[in-house]
Amino acid sequence: MELPVGGILSEESLEILAQTLKDVRQALKKLGYMHHNEIMSLSTLTLPVSPSLKISDQGLIKVRYKQ
Repeated sequence: MELPVGGILSEESLEILAQTLKDVRQALKKLGYMHHNEIMSLSTLTLPVSPSLKISDQGLIKVRYKQ
């Protein structure tokens, strides 16, 4: 799903965005991604400041460390 305006917004119509989002959700489920809210859980993976393993433009980031 392209979000060209600041990486968070689109200028597409609501109908096109709804279909694109539906396609993304179906693709995630087809790949075996299981969550009650696929988009919300996927979008939080890109927040490298929250605990756990995260994904950024720099690759995987291990946020939580054992001491």
